Amino acid sequence: MGELYVQVAAIICVSLFFLLAVFQLLLTIGFPFGEASMGGFYKILPKPLRIVSAASALILVLMGFVFLQHARIISFGFHTSG
Repeated sequence: MGELYVQVAAIICVSLFFLLAVFQLLLTIGFPFGEASMGGFYKILPKPLRIVSAASALILVLMGFVFLQHARIISFGFHTSG
């Protein structure tokens, strides 16, 4: 029963990571949401901050995969003890 709670929590976290990654990708392609991110100084992020935003989106996606792997929802062939 405890593993089910871990899997549900992981799916909730991954869903939030996915939404944040989509937000970061929208910032990367130039949507005017810059005031809601990175200090709120720019309405549309300049090119250097767009690169940072794209890197943030990639990190969020990778974190999502780590959560799914740790909760044993997906497997990449890495075996962990326990």
